[in-house]
Amino acid sequence: DLYISVGGNVFTKKTAGGVRTTLFGGFGSLSYQNLTILGEADFVQNKFGSAKVTGVVSFVEVDYVVTPGLDLKLGYDFYDPDKDLKTGSMSKYSIGFEFFPISGVEVRPVYRIVKDEPTDVKNDEFQLLFHFYL
Repeated sequence: DLYISVGGNVFTKKTAGGVRTTLFGGFGSLSYQNLTILGEADFVQNKFGSAKVTGVVSFVEVDYVVTPGLDLKLGYDFYDPDKDLKTGSMSKYSIGFEFFPISGVEVRPVYRIVKDEPTDVKNDEFQLLFHFYL
């Protein structure tokens, strides 16, 4: 069985300081058997006076059901607050699992490798999430 979904969004907000922020982008997913790929890409445009700054945000995640109750997760996040500058972006690469030991309980250990431009410092992350579904 193959499942595909796509969508888009547009949102505009003007702040009290006169900055007009517009978000626009798209998202989608594809699932086939035990594999699911989902992602989203958005542009964030800030206008103040005649100046305009456009940033880019994107996300891709791949999930694979290893066995019922255990999923492998791979992910990539990208953020650039100003696409016209060559520096200032951030990328995150994630690897982890989702483990469902009993119905309604999820344990998710995830390791994230963080890459900053232009200065790449050691700020990798380990996250351990517990979800309880009622």
